[in-house]
This record gives sequence, C-alpha cells and structure tokens, in this order.
Amino acid sequence: MHIHILEPLDYSLKARAILGNIGSITEGIDEIGLNKAEVLIIRLGTFINASFLEKCPQVRFILSATTGTDHLALDEIQLRGIQLICLKGETEFLGSIPSTAEHTWALLLGLMRNVVPASTHVINGGWNRNLFRGNNLRGKRLGILGLGRVGKQVAHFAKAFGLQVFAFDTNPNQTLEGVHLVKSYEALANSCDILSIHIPLEDATISWLNAARLRKLSKGVYIINTSRGAVWEENALCDLIEEGHISGVATDVLQEELIPVKRNQARLLDLAKSGKYLILITPHIAGATFESMAMTEEFVVEKFLKILSNTGSL
Repeated sequence: MHIHILEPLDYSLKARAILGNIGSITEGIDEIGLNKAEVLIIRLGTFINASFLEKCPQVRFILSATTGTDHLALDEIQLRGIQLICLKGETEFLGSIPSTAEHTWALLLGLMRNVVPASTHVINGGWNRNLFRGNNLRGKRLGILGLGRVGKQVAHFAKAFGLQVFAFDTNPNQTLEGVHLVKSYEALANSCDILSIHIPLEDATISWLNAARLRKLSKGVYIINTSRGAVWEENALCDLIEEGHISGVATDVLQEELIPVKRNQARLLDLAKSGKYLILITPHIAGATFESMAMTEEFVVEKFLKILSNTGSL
C-alpha cells in the first residue's frame, strides 16, 4: 500500500511509524508519489477537488484529521469511490482536544484588551497606555452560538472569568450547569455583549448568520468566530462594522479562505488593514497546536487501521 502525506511538516512521528508498518510513504508535492498513492493524508493547506484528484488516480482513502470538511469536494470524493476518514462524529475523543476553545479565549482576550494594536504600537516606538484602554470581562454577558464540544469548553472558561453565560443550540438537549440556555437565536442576540460562534458547517448552516440575524445583535457587540467562515455573511458583517453596530471582530476563519485570490481580496481583511476598526484575523490556527495535531493525526490513523482490519485488508 502506498501512502502519501501531503503536508508533512511536524506530522506525528507515532502516526508515521504506524503507517510505515503497512506501506511505503512519500510526502509533499511529489507528483510521482501522488500518482502512486492509495492513501492520501491531508491537512487544510490544499483544497482537494476534481483537478487535484486527477493527480492521484489510485487513491482509495483520504485521511483528514479535521472535524470540518469544507476543504474537500465531497461529491468528487464520493463519485470516485474514495473513503473519507476524519473526525466528524467522534464526540468522545474530540472532548479531549482543548485547542480550539483555548484559541477562542485568546482571540476574545486579545480583542477586549487591544493586545495586537498595543503591541504593534510599542514595537514601533510608542508607549501611550491611554490609546489602548480595554474592557473587563467580569460581569459581561457572553453568548455562545452552538453549545457543542467547543462551546461547552468556552463556557467553562467564561465562568472562571466571571462572565454571565448564555447559549443557543438547535439541540434542546444540550445543557451545561451555570449556562442560561435560551430558546431562540433572537433571545441570544438580545442577551450578549460578546458572541462566540461554535456551529458546525453543514448545508443548513451556510450563511446562517445572515444580515438579518447579525443586525439583531445588540449595538456594540463583539464577535468571535472559530467555527467556519461560511457560517456568516461576511459582507453583511463588514457593513455592520463600518456602521459602528459591531465594536470588534476576532476570527480564525474567512468566508473564502480556501481560494487565495478571493481570500486576499476579502473585505474584512481590507477593514483590518485600514486600522480604523478593531479586527483580529488569524489563519485558521485554532486547532493547530503541536499536541492537538499529534493527537488527532494518531487517532485518524488508528481509525484507518481499524477499518482495514475490519475489511480484511491488513
């Protein structure tokens, strides 16, 4: 069996050793390796679409240590009879991964305390503390949109910081002690000074935070997004930033992040560059810690081995 690791930098040594026991390994942008690959191991750096799959015609399995799949052309993968192995639905295991919730909190603190502009100011020779007064978190109202794995982890952090925590989830069975579960998005929108987005990207959630829903948020709200860029209407968000309805945005994702030309032309990026607005953007790194990436890569490889064993392919 030939295995190709598309983005090999710091790939788990344990996972690599396991794979080495079942086949030969090539890596990177190696056309010969891709052409021979029966197993393709990916991260988020490449959009796996029809044109890419033409380079690896023998692929039977794709391993992606991710919960989201918007970096994959799922219809093309299915059409070619390729089996996708990822983290979607692995609730128990994912509950042990803290990285996305931790990054959410880093973005929230960075936004509320003006960390990036203040640091840039000092690096450029300034030392004017009055330019960068922030806001306390204690006593603020945090609204969590989606009380799943990450939403619950964020709620635990929020309670430690003394915030009032509200949440809305389409699953009425999602509950957490100390969190006020509201029955509608409208109720959440009216109950928060800060909105943290944690809904999965599915057909039903594409542009779920549209212009109408964004406008229902209280004036002066801060928004954090470590979900996916496609769950909000980015242009509508930008309109509200420019109007002063939204006080600040910190996001790890952009709506068109998978297409470099469109990503670089993103209006939200232009607003951030202008320096007129409080906007933090990180390059989809919420899950990118050494520890979490190793854990997820090893889990997906173990899951792959179980599938091979169950089908008698080992």
